[in-house]
This record gives sequence, structure tokens and C-alpha cells, in this order.
Amino acid sequence: MKSILRGILMGVVILLMVSSCATAPKELPAPGEVRLSGIKFEDFGLIRKGVQYVVEMKFESDGEVDVRRACVYWDDSGPSCYNILDITYGTRTIRVVVGTPSPGRYIMKGSVQFAKDGRQFRSNVVQTAVEIVN
Repeated sequence: MKSILRGILMGVVILLMVSSCATAPKELPAPGEVRLSGIKFEDFGLIRKGVQYVVEMKFESDGEVDVRRACVYWDDSGPSCYNILDITYGTRTIRVVVGTPSPGRYIMKGSVQFAKDGRQFRSNVVQTAVEIVN
């Protein structure tokens, strides 16, 4: 009986150790680099075709970053890149004004272009489902 309880206890201890490692926070990107963590429209109302909207991209960084442009992809179309409206470090938000495509359901993907040490880089890509109406 003791050996069964000991085996169960060891299993629980191992499970707790593994789960504690899985919830460890990610490291910040290297100084001067940016990692996106989300994308959404600032206004949660109906998104209409042919109208410009503010899109927010949440990011992680170790200090300030030199973000040049934000690019948005609608499904598998090529990117449309835009100048940055503003960057707020307190809320870790990059805002950009984007145009919308024809009505339909899309996967909107976003990334940013940033400079570090005189070279241009592209961040990771984040995405969200979007429905565009007339």
C-alpha cells in the first residue's frame, strides 16, 4: 500500500514540476527588437469595406524600438504596409490606420518592420479573424 501511495505522490510531484515550467513567462526580445503578441481593430463595431480604421498591435520589447512601418495581410494577399500612427510604451501598443478590402470573412495578419544596428528586420506575424460588411 505504501509503495502505491509513494508512486502516486511521485507522479503528482513530477506533474507539478512540469506544469510550473510550462507557465514560466517568455523572455523579452533582445534590446532593440520587437515581438508582436496580438492584433485587433480599435473599434469593435461593424467593419465596413473601403473605410479606414485604426488597428492596434500589442507588442513586447526590452525598451524602446525603432518601428518603421506596420504591414497587414488579408488572407493570402500580399502585404499592405502603412506608416505608424503612434507607439505607446505604457500599454505596449502600436497603432496604424489601415484600409479594408471587399466584404467577406478574412484572417487579418499583421507584422511590423523595425530597424536595429542599421539593418531592417520584420517581426513575427500575429492574426485575428475579421468580417468586413458593406
